[in-house]
Formats: sequence, structure tokens, C-alpha cells
Amino acid sequence: MDGLVAQCSARLQQQEREIKSLTAEIDRLKNGGCLEASPNLELLREENLKLKYRLNILRRSLQAERNRPTKNMININRRLQEVFGCAIKAAYPDLENPPLLVTPNAQSQGTES
Repeated sequence: MDGLVAQCSARLQQQEREIKSLTAEIDRLKNGGCLEASPNLELLREENLKLKYRLNILRRSLQAERNRPTKNMININRRLQEVFGCAIKAAYPDLENPPLLVTPNAQSQGTES
């Protein structure tokens, strides 16, 4: 029983030290005392820059592919989704991933009255 109490006491002390450390770090970050960045933060920033660079390359490649003339038929539904997606983003720039649904007309062409 004493061993269990000792283990729990040791864990409690370790957790209290960790809480104090985290509280001090939070206070330092709130007060702008983040002069020394953690190595993990620097690695994440570097990875973020690399990913942004790759994203720009992929966007340019995609744009070049879209601008390339095609001999195939155009998927009208996809093109409408692109056009309406751009229009919604222009009208509501703060809206992230807005819902976009373009569906074909359910009526057939031969039933006009």
C-alpha cells in the first residue's frame, strides 16, 4: 500500500511541476517573451515554407494545364463548378470551403410545353 501511495505521490509531484512549467510558458507567450523559439517551432516553420513553395508550383502547373488547348470534350458540370466556385469565393472571401452543388436538370429536353 505504501508503494502505491509513493507512486501516486511521485506522479502528482511530476504533474504539478509540468503544470507550473506550462503555466510559465503560457505567461511568457502572452507577454510576448517568445524571443527564443523552440527548435520544434523552427522545424515546423521551415516545413511550412517548403510546403507553400510546393503548393505554388502545383498551382502554376495546374493553371498551365487548364490553359492548354484541348481536343477533348469539356466537362460542362466541372466547368460550371469552377466558375460558380470562383464567383462564391469572390463574393464571400471569408467563407472557407463554401458548399457548392451543381446538378443537371432532371427534366428531359423533349418535354417542353
